[in-house]
Parts: sequence; C-alpha cells; structure tokens
Amino acid sequence: MAVTLESLLLKEGIISKNRLEEGLFLQKRKGGRLLEVLLSVGFVSEDEIARMYSRRLSLPLLTGDSGRLEPAADQNLEKAIPYEIAAKNFVLPLCRTLQDLVIVNYDPMNFDLLYELEKMAGSNLKQAVARRSDIQLAVEEFYKS
Repeated sequence: MAVTLESLLLKEGIISKNRLEEGLFLQKRKGGRLLEVLLSVGFVSEDEIARMYSRRLSLPLLTGDSGRLEPAADQNLEKAIPYEIAAKNFVLPLCRTLQDLVIVNYDPMNFDLLYELEKMAGSNLKQAVARRSDIQLAVEEFYKS
C-alpha cells in the first residue's frame, strides 16, 4: 500500500475520517493540493504536519529557532532554486555536497515539485522538514540579503 498524505494523517490521529472527507470534498471544489486545503480551513496545523512528516518519513525536523534554517554561505544556493520557486513552494536550499542538494521543505510528498527541483539543480535532493511559516521567513531573509 502506497504511503499517502491521507493515510499518514489518519495513522497519526491528526484528522478524523469525516474531516478528511470534508477536506477532500473542498479540494475537489476549490482545486489545489490537499495539504493546502487542510491548512487553510484549520483542519491541521503546521506543527502537526511537520512533526508527522519527520516521524513517519524519518526526516530531520528543523525549526526557525534552531538556526539550522540558514543556508550555507558561498555555495550560490540562490541559483540552485530561484527565489520565485522557493517562495511559492516553501522550500529552501541549505547546502550542497558532492552529489546532493540539501533542502528544507514543508511538503516532502510533493513529488512533482521534488522532480522539478532535482532537474533544476542538477543534483539529487536530501530533505529536512520544517513548518511552512519558518521556511517562509528563512526564504525572505536568504533571498533578500
């Protein structure tokens, strides 16, 4: 059985089956990604989502307070992921290794985005997860400096 956002939310007890069905109905009506719909109507919180992804997908959980949302200097990371894409998708490049681009992302199951980022960066991706609002602040600080 494939791991889906829906299955993770239910396993973690973050959302009831009825609320999830309501969220899926709203998604069909309004369009967009399910995670965005659930966040916008308050059915889930950023903290719950970040902790869930960290636990269930074994990804490091970073916070704005930890200072670990600060990209490495002198690696031209702003070229790996342009500001417009980082701001729109709440993703931030943190550093490069020999073969990988390490990013922090709030939706590590957005596989279309991950594929595009890998093509754009010309590197494999390694992910950490953080709250959307923490990433948004870090993106603004990094690209505006």
